[in-house]
Amino acid sequence: KGKAIFDEERQPVRFSGTLEDITKERLTVDALEEAYEQIRLSKEAAGLGMFDLDIIKGTLTWDERCRELFGIFHTDNVSYDGDFTKGLHPEDRERVTMLIDTLCQPGSDGNYDVEYRTIGAEDGKLRWVRAKGKVFFNRNGKAYRFIGSVLDITELKLDEVRKNDFIGMVSHELKTPLTTLNAILQVLQMKQKQADSFTTDALAKAVKQSKKM
Repeated sequence: KGKAIFDEERQPVRFSGTLEDITKERLTVDALEEAYEQIRLSKEAAGLGMFDLDIIKGTLTWDERCRELFGIFHTDNVSYDGDFTKGLHPEDRERVTMLIDTLCQPGSDGNYDVEYRTIGAEDGKLRWVRAKGKVFFNRNGKAYRFIGSVLDITELKLDEVRKNDFIGMVSHELKTPLTTLNAILQVLQMKQKQADSFTTDALAKAVKQSKKM
């Protein structure tokens, strides 16, 4: 900070001031900016969307990724009822909203961890997401803020569906021949009269293994 000194003819004759060492403050600011940038890059790499709900004011903030996971591509304001609730799959809507209502009640730990489906508002696309967050309470025990992140797990869920479909198909295809095989073996056991010990033992093991399969 400083000040210029002028003579009677308004000509500058001197400049005086003070210097202050702000190295520590500048380093702190630089470190914070670097930390924020690392967080931003990590969030983008993980594909996380962020949300921030001011429960008192009723305002909701979504970043670009969070909007994308709800099929919203405009930059207009979003709302809890108009965008979040309506964006939930009808079969998941009541479950998720009831969970959030419960977390906002006094005495709740506020921890939010849930999987649900969304139906894109603009593209109509079905997506699976996992949401994690936290409801914060003031000194009076009233919920005032709800923040967290959402992650696209659509491919993971589709893999589970494909796996279950495959297992179901294999189980169905194996059930009929194994049932038939087991029945034949049991009939052979009942009909054997003077079979040698090897045949008796072999049939018993065959029946056991077919039931196991």
